[in-house]
Parts: sequence; structure tokens; C-alpha cells
Amino acid sequence: MPAAGSGHRRSGPPKYLVESRRATTSVDLAPAAAAVAFLIRIAVVSVVAILVVAIFSGSVASKYSYAPRLSTTPASGPATASVSVFGRGFAKGRFQLTWDGAAEGMPSVQVNGNGTFATTFMVPLSASAGAHVVGAISADGATAAATPVATVAFDVVVPTSTSAQPTASVAPTQSLAPTATPAATSTPAATASPATSPTATPLPAAAYPQPPQPPLPYAVPSGALAVRTSAELVQALAGSVPQDIVLAGGVYDNATYFVNANGHRVYAASLGGAVLRAGMEFGGNYGQPNGLVRGIAFDVSDPAKAAHGHIVYTWGTARGVQVLDSTFNGHAVMRSAVWGYQPEGLVVRRVQASNFTDFGVGAEANDPALRLSVPVLFEDIDVSGVSRAVPRSANGTAEACIWLANNGTLRRARVRNCAWMGIWTGGAAKNGGVLLEHLDIDQTPKGIYPEHYSWGATYQFFHIGPHVATGINMEWADPLTGGLPACDGCIVRDGTIESRRAGSRGDRGLRRDPERVQRQRLQRLGRRRGAGLLRPSTVTSAIGSGFLE
Repeated sequence: MPAAGSGHRRSGPPKYLVESRRATTSVDLAPAAAAVAFLIRIAVVSVVAILVVAIFSGSVASKYSYAPRLSTTPASGPATASVSVFGRGFAKGRFQLTWDGAAEGMPSVQVNGNGTFATTFMVPLSASAGAHVVGAISADGATAAATPVATVAFDVVVPTSTSAQPTASVAPTQSLAPTATPAATSTPAATASPATSPTATPLPAAAYPQPPQPPLPYAVPSGALAVRTSAELVQALAGSVPQDIVLAGGVYDNATYFVNANGHRVYAASLGGAVLRAGMEFGGNYGQPNGLVRGIAFDVSDPAKAAHGHIVYTWGTARGVQVLDSTFNGHAVMRSAVWGYQPEGLVVRRVQASNFTDFGVGAEANDPALRLSVPVLFEDIDVSGVSRAVPRSANGTAEACIWLANNGTLRRARVRNCAWMGIWTGGAAKNGGVLLEHLDIDQTPKGIYPEHYSWGATYQFFHIGPHVATGINMEWADPLTGGLPACDGCIVRDGTIESRRAGSRGDRGLRRDPERVQRQRLQRLGRRRGAGLLRPSTVTSAIGSGFLE
């Protein structure tokens, strides 16, 4: 067989030339030489023309190339709102975002080779109503400059009274009972009455997720120790007797993380007025429980200033820790805002977190047999921007906005831009169960990811999508787990899923009526083939295209 391209090679002149001239006389090469000379002149002229055009095009391109531009989604919102910001036309390198010219609390970004970037930030708590300016300044060594290369306006609005009504609703109060005993999945069953209604097709009003409350003002305790400097804070935390500590407005920093081993209760004198550039570790081999932080703005960009990369970290003796009314910015280098390695009695409430590599808020004791006597409570949580430098490189072991691996409750949560999944449950969650309700999940491949072991879990009152691939993904019966399923007796109800691939996806090995999908509005509800799957008839009052078995 001839070599590739050999059909285009010739050992002699073309056939039509051979036929037009007889071999009995000598060949006149003058015309051919003239033709070759003409072709050479054409080639030279073409090369010169190409060079001229390239030079001219370069100057035109540089003259008319896109100037750096910023845009935000949304373009307006209240203080503490989570905002996505996009850049294009930037030079490759690192840039610092600013709010009205100040970099404090704003993330830094790395522009890729295409001149684009995307990140999120939180509108400062102190922002007044009206127009403000989001800018981007160069942060690359010698090119660093205080003048922004691009800006975009953002309007801060005051929330209307109607938007606050859901937080005043008595519905959350009525559902507090599962907080103490998440295992009691019978409590959600009380919402079954809408299914018996003759008009069961519309979702009940309670099915729409209530938004998380932002950090709220509070009264500092009287008689508290007043602290004004970082050194005074270190000294106060070293005390062996738990006390109330109030931080005056300002910035507090340390060479490493602050250590709170003895259950001190730390408040900002005013909501968001105290900014910590270093994290805080609660607990130790010896110490006191029931520590607290409230109203603090954590803004940490150095992993060495946080225990194991977690801005607030609990372990050992740190039972009953509370993290309240606080904001967290991890600048895409910190692992998480709050991590409960000691999850006993952990309470995280009215917290906003953005720009982390592994998790927004999480709890896991890494003890599969542990059942907490006081379950975890995550309430009013807003997380955005959780991703490794290479998105999805954690391969499902991280990059989740909320991670709950012990028995407990998650109530009123909003998650966005989570590289692998919005909310993950598993680990020892089966030892007492988990209740997740009022969930607003979007911009993530998988909305909710029940993994080993989420037995007896209830997921209700949620909206997932539309920018998700799979609404709820239930992990399969992995042989490494002895063939046990991720979900056994799980309940999914009263929610809306708008997904690109599947609404609720259950893999092989699910068992014992593993998922009861009730009063759920679906774009698509799909299942893989395999043993132990539900039959379509087990779905009650589902709205959509039904199951794909």
C-alpha cells in the first residue's frame, strides 16, 4: 500500500505535458523558466503583503481590543447580598476587587489566559442605600496600582417589608421540634394533609423555601471585657475562666490563628464592626465548652492563619460552640468558613460565607459510630463560591457548599457556585438522621448529594435549579461499603427541581422503599436501572414527566 500522500507524488512530468510533446525532439524550457520566475515574484509579493497586514492588524487589534469590563449578577441588592462578578478583556494576572475604592472584605482574582474571571462577593453590611462602585485594580507586583482598570455600578437597596415576612412566619417555629431529635422523621409526615386535598396538584405554600435571614443586630452582654487590640484579644482568650469579650470596631490580626480553648464568648461591639484577619480555633485536649463568636467579619487570606485551613474550627473539648451573625471571606485559598470536627451541639446561625476551596460550612467527626446527643444545627446559611483552583478536582470529597456528616438539622439555606455539589449528607448522619428544609440551590452540578450513610434523611421545602445537572443524586451500593446503599428510608417531598439531566436519581442497591417523592414539581425525574429500584407507582402526587426506571 502506498505511503500516505504518495498518490500526490510524480516521478515525471504530468501526463498532459507528455502527450503534448513528442520525445523525438529536445524540450524548450524557456516558457517553464519564465513561469517559475513569475511564481517566485508572486510569492515574494505575497509574503511582504502578509507581513504588512500582520503588522497593521496588530496595531489595529491593540487599538480596538476590548477594554477591561466588569458586570455583576444581580445589578442591585441589599446589604450582605451575595453577588457574582464577571470580568473580560483583562490582562492575565492577579487583580483585587474593591468596593468604593476599598479592598477590605473583597476577593482577589486570577485572570486566565482568555482575559476573563468570575467570582463572588458579599455586599458590605455597612453599605448605605444608593449607587456604589465595584472596581478591579492590578495586584501583580510592579504593575500593582490603586487606580481601577475597570468599574461597574451596583445599587444597594433597602429590602421591602414584604421580603421580611417569611422570616416572621410561624412555620419555622413549628418545625423546630425535629431540631432536638432529627431522627424523628415522623414529624415531616404531618405535612401530608395537602396530598389528600382534591386539588393536590399545586404545591402547598409551605413548599416554597423560605430565604435565610442575614446576620442580625444584637445586644452585647453587660459587664463584658472590652478589647481594642489584637494583643489584648490574645491575652483575653488565654484566660482559663470563660468570659464575655467585646471587640471594638477595627481590624484584628495575628501571626497564627486565635486560640479559644476555654469557651470564651466573643462579640463584635457592633455587627460586622470587628474584622478578623486570622481564624479562631475552639477546643483542645483540655478546656471548656460552649464558646461563641457573634457579629464578626472574618476576612482571612493566609491559610497559615487558620487551623487546618478552616477559619472557625472546633475540636476536642469544644462542645456546644455557637457561630452567630457573622460573615466569612476565604479569598479562594481557605478550606472552609466553619468546620466542626467536634460537632456535638454545634450551632451555626445567620452566617454568610464566600470564596472557599472545600466547604462553606461543615460538620464531621470522622467517627462512623457517633450519634450526637445534641445534634448539629445549621440555620440561615448563605454560601457561594466553593471550588478548588481546578474545579471538580476534589472528585466528590469536597467542593460542597454545605457538608453535614452527623445527625442534625439544616434549615433555610441558599447555596450558589458549588463546584461539585450544593449540599452533601452522609457519614454518621444515619445515627439519628438529618432533616434538611427550606433549601434554595443553584449553579452546581448536583443539588443535593445523599451519600453513605444518609439513612432516614428528610429533604423538604426546596427549590433546585435551573442551573444544575441533577437535582438529587443518591449514591450507589458501592462494594466497598459492603453493598449497602447511601439512602435507606429517605424522604424527598414538597419541592421543585429544574434540572438538565435528572430530577431525582437513585442508583443501584436502594432498598426498603428508599425514597418517597411526594408533592414534588419536577422537570425530569430519572433513575438508573438496577436492583431494588422504586416502581413508578410508588411516587405520590409527583408533577412532571414521571420516573424513568
